[in-house]
Amino acid sequence: MQESKHKKNLKNLDKPKNRNRMPTTYFHRLWCKTCKHWTLHSKAFKAESPYKCNGCQTIHVRTLLSEIPKDKILEQRERYKKNIAESILMGGILMSNPLDSMFSEDFPTEIVESDAGQKKIDEKIAEKRKKEYEKKELERQKQREEALKYNNLGRNDICICGTGKKYKKCCQPRINKIL
Repeated sequence: MQESKHKKNLKNLDKPKNRNRMPTTYFHRLWCKTCKHWTLHSKAFKAESPYKCNGCQTIHVRTLLSEIPKDKILEQRERYKKNIAESILMGGILMSNPLDSMFSEDFPTEIVESDAGQKKIDEKIAEKRKKEYEKKELERQKQREEALKYNNLGRNDICICGTGKKYKKCCQPRINKIL
C-alpha cells in the first residue's frame, strides 16, 4: 500500500502544474490618439507585437504628455495613485481584477496603469524634501556646535558672545532651546 502511494506521488511530480492554464493577459491603460481617452491596450502573446487599443483597434503610438488634455492627465494620475494605494493596502498583492469575471478562471488578466507622469512628479517632490531635510540637518549641526562653546559657562559668568552681559541674561535662553 505504501509503494502505491509513493509511485502515485512520483507520477504527480512528472506532470507539469497548470499545463492547461493560459498565460496572464496584461491590459495596459495608455492614451489612444484616436479615441482621445485613456483606454485599455493589449498585445498578442509575442513580445515584439505592438499594443492595440481595445476600443478602436488602432496600434498605439507613443504620446507626449503635452499632447494630452490636462484634465485627462489628472484623471489618470488619480487612477494610478488609487491603484498603487490599493496594492500597498493589500500588502503588495494586487486585488482581483474586474476583467477576470469576463473570462474563465484559466484565463487570468491584469491591468497595468500608466503613471501619466506621476512618477517624475513624485521623484521631484522626494528630491526637494531630501534637500530641505539635509539643509535643516546642517543648520541643526551648526547650532549644536555653537551650543558646545557655551558648555563650560556658569549662569553668572560673563557671556562669551561679547555683549558684556551675564550668560543667564544673554545667550542662555537661546542655547537651552537648542539643547
